[in-house]
Amino acid sequence: MNFVTRLQTYFRAIPMDQRDKHTPVITPLPDHPVNTPPVDQKMSTHRTILACTPTTCYFATPRPRLHFTVLSTQSSLEAIRENLDTNARGFDSTALPSTPTEAAAFRAELITSRAITAKLDDHPVAAGMFTSPIGGVAELAGITTLTDYRGRGIGMATTSELLRIAFTHGVNTAILYTDNPVAYRIYQRLGFQPVAMIILQREQ
Repeated sequence: MNFVTRLQTYFRAIPMDQRDKHTPVITPLPDHPVNTPPVDQKMSTHRTILACTPTTCYFATPRPRLHFTVLSTQSSLEAIRENLDTNARGFDSTALPSTPTEAAAFRAELITSRAITAKLDDHPVAAGMFTSPIGGVAELAGITTLTDYRGRGIGMATTSELLRIAFTHGVNTAILYTDNPVAYRIYQRLGFQPVAMIILQREQ
């Protein structure tokens, strides 16, 4: 099974209610053109999928004073809420705190997936997660660092830790996609390589 086929299988297995109202279309990289379904550019977003495996990964050097809390179905609601709040504030500094109900719902999903909170001197500064593996493929998602702590290598360290945990939890291929050029360079330094294109078509 080639990589594009593996990714098609992975995304088809994700329930529609978890796709944020998008239907993903996976195609080879542009230098391997194939016939693809017609796409309405106004209703779609194109991204390059990056992939990393245990043999291509370059783990980041551990950073002093930075440690990680790994979250699963066994974690406390307090730890889950801390993770959700850190993640939300990494994308929007004005985000409201999570509720116990939201935390309980998120915790219930962490059966084969995992989330982590990065802490610098016991202060939460970054967060991220990987999704439940499907055929050995999992997506790294929601990786973010609080604004005041960016530019210190924390994002790279958090991504590296996610990879380390994922590769010990049934993942043999970690994928992600981003349109952030800074994040793109970080991921390449960790061993991520472009493998395919994803076209996210919004449901009408």
